[in-house]
Amino acid sequence: MDKIIIVGSSSNVLKKELGDKIDSFDKVIRFNRAPIEGYEKYVGKKTTDRFVNMHVIVNKPKNDEDLSFISTLRNQNIVSDTKITNDTFYEHYHTSCTYYYFSRHVEFKKFKQQITKIDKYKEFENFKGVEPSIGLGTILHYLNAGKKVYIYGFHIDSTNYKESPHYWKIKKHIGGAHDFKYERELLKKLIEDEYIHYLK
Repeated sequence: MDKIIIVGSSSNVLKKELGDKIDSFDKVIRFNRAPIEGYEKYVGKKTTDRFVNMHVIVNKPKNDEDLSFISTLRNQNIVSDTKITNDTFYEHYHTSCTYYYFSRHVEFKKFKQQITKIDKYKEFENFKGVEPSIGLGTILHYLNAGKKVYIYGFHIDSTNYKESPHYWKIKKHIGGAHDFKYERELLKKLIEDEYIHYLK
C-alpha cells in the first residue's frame, strides 16, 4: 500500500525541517498554489498530487497570488471539485499533468454518515459551514478509500478561526464558507484515535 502524506499550507511547517521525511512518502499531496522552491527543507521537493479549488483549476486571480505558478507545474495529478474540460485544463497546465475530478461534498457526506454512527463521534453530526474545506475533503477522500493517511502542516491546534497564515505568505482573512472549528476538532479526534497520523 502506498505511503501517503497530505501536506497542508499552514505557517507551522516552518517550525521543523521535515522535507526529507515528506519526500520519503510514495504519494505527496499538496494544495492550490503552495510552492516548494525555497522551502524544500520544510516541505520537501516531491509532489504527486495537487488538490485545487475552483479558482486555481482555471488559474483565476485570488488574494494577489502568482498566476505564473500553475504553468510551472510538471508531472502532477491535478484534482479539483470543479468540473472542466481537458481543453480548458491544458490552457493553463502543462501536458505532463493530468486532471481528475472529485467532490469534497460527497467525500464529507460519505465519511460523516459512517463516523457519526460511533457514539463518541455523535457530536460531529452538526456542521455549520457551507462546505468542507479542500483540505478536509482531501483527507476524507483517502480515508474513504481505505488508505493509511499521514498529514502535516494543518492549523489543527489554533483557536483563531478567522485567520490561517500560509507558510509563504500572510493570509489573514479566510472566508466564512467553512466551519474551521468543527474541522479542527474533528481532525484532532481522528488523530487521537489513529484514524489519521500527524507527521512528527
